[in-house]
Formats: sequence, structure tokens, C-alpha cells
Amino acid sequence: MAIVIIPIVSIAPKFNFQISLESTVLFLKFRFNTRYGVWVMDIKDAENVPIVEGIIIRVGINLLSSHQARLPLSGQMIAFNFKNTFEDPDRDNFGSDVQLLYDDPTVEEAV
Repeated sequence: MAIVIIPIVSIAPKFNFQISLESTVLFLKFRFNTRYGVWVMDIKDAENVPIVEGIIIRVGINLLSSHQARLPLSGQMIAFNFKNTFEDPDRDNFGSDVQLLYDDPTVEEAV
């Protein structure tokens, strides 16, 4: 297994990008819900067809666990707050203090 840092580099309240995880091309879409003060993620396939929508980004849990049957992935995706371990990402710290990590079981770590 290897940890992949998913590059959250936008400061916009809504953005998306393409990424390859486990040799599968996916589109990740993120938006900040101002009413509830949470970041939300949608996952789409290579043709931009929705697979899972409305995943709330919470720190310290596998964000994919309840969606594993629909996803072409077998790893875990976890948000980690490097500054304050127990705080979920806010409007300004997603991608800086709070990083999104993917534990890829298909990649062997070098020893």
C-alpha cells in the first residue's frame, strides 16, 4: 500500500480536476456548502458520468466506505488535518492544513 496525496490546490469555493487512482481515471468535483460550512465531493468516471455524489469531507474517516460497491476503487480516502487533528476543513484550509489522502492498495511501498 502507498499513500497518495490528492492535490487540492484551488482556493475557489468550487473546482474539479481529473486524477488517476488505481489506474482508473476519475473526475473529482469539490464545492463548499456555505449553509452547512462543509466541503462536498462528487466522483465521476472518465466520461464525466456521476458515480457518487455528495460525500461530505470529514477528517479521520474513510470517505469511501459506504460507497465502495459503486466505486472502481478498493482503497481508502481520508482527510487529515495536519494543524488541528479533529477539525474538519473550513472554507480556507482545505488543501493547506487539511489534506486529502488516498491509501492505494495496488501500489507496493519501497522498503
